[in-house]
Amino acid sequence: MLETAPWRHVTEEMATRAVRGWVGTIEQVVPSFSAAKHKGRPLHRLARAGKETPVKIKTVEISRAEVIACDLPSVSFRVMCSSGTYIRSLAHSLGIRLGCGATLTELTREYSHPFSLEAAHTLDAVLDDPERLPERVIPIARCLPDWPEIVLDSRQEKMARNGMAIPRQSGRLGEGSFARGQKALLTAADATPVALAEAGEANGRPVWLLLRGLWNN
Repeated sequence: MLETAPWRHVTEEMATRAVRGWVGTIEQVVPSFSAAKHKGRPLHRLARAGKETPVKIKTVEISRAEVIACDLPSVSFRVMCSSGTYIRSLAHSLGIRLGCGATLTELTREYSHPFSLEAAHTLDAVLDDPERLPERVIPIARCLPDWPEIVLDSRQEKMARNGMAIPRQSGRLGEGSFARGQKALLTAADATPVALAEAGEANGRPVWLLLRGLWNN
């Protein structure tokens, strides 16, 4: 539902106080136009089909929130939040708190672990100098800094390339680090990525189950 409301009563102090009030563990309404699912169907599909979408509430963590520019009726803010936080919902809640309504007009994601804007390249820069693309691609090991790396010998590497599970004792990961559901990067002896794997069980034995092969056919 679209509405209009006066905003002249809003001050920069009010906006700053409202944004700072987000810090902590909060509950927010999941937007109707989102990828969240209801009975297996994304909410945005239901909304676009004109069907009623259920109200879903999720708990998120806001560790930092601040106003970085205030030129009313526009307010720019920066937040540090947990994964899955809907910034559109934060903007909506700001409008409710200020009693004037609000909508998100622009969003820039500055950091998503382990990536930051400093490591990003514009599409124009990539297209203007395509020969530099290989050096601009971040190695997968750096993309998964929290995943342990398991070095396979030649026999284990062949098993992995054939889609076979790797027994727990294989590789060089400490025994105490193995836990069901844990993800790991499997590499060859020369550090070439081979596959992504997950700790699991096969035939009653703990193994690394392949999630995705990383080799070229």
